[in-house]
Amino acid sequence: SLVGSEMCIRDRGVTVGANATILCGHSLGEYALVGAGAVITQDVSPHAVVVGNPGRPVGWACRCGEVLTDSLVCARCGDEYEVVEERCSRVEP
Repeated sequence: SLVGSEMCIRDRGVTVGANATILCGHSLGEYALVGAGAVITQDVSPHAVVVGNPGRPVGWACRCGEVLTDSLVCARCGDEYEVVEERCSRVEP
């Protein structure tokens, strides 16, 4: 559900779980994954996996939807990622 009077901005590939609440005026970065029941009270970084109330980042997600391990290499598609200043991005081949 959306709470407030402003629009929520969702980028490409965002996944939002059942009964998640996104306070309006916040953006969800590309390929972010919001867990079921999470309450989003701030902007979500691209590829972030966010759960809880209030929503807290707990990891990173690949653009194919797989949650990344500490190696930041996707087990499903093989894409590699890097985290710089708490922002995750895909390493171009």
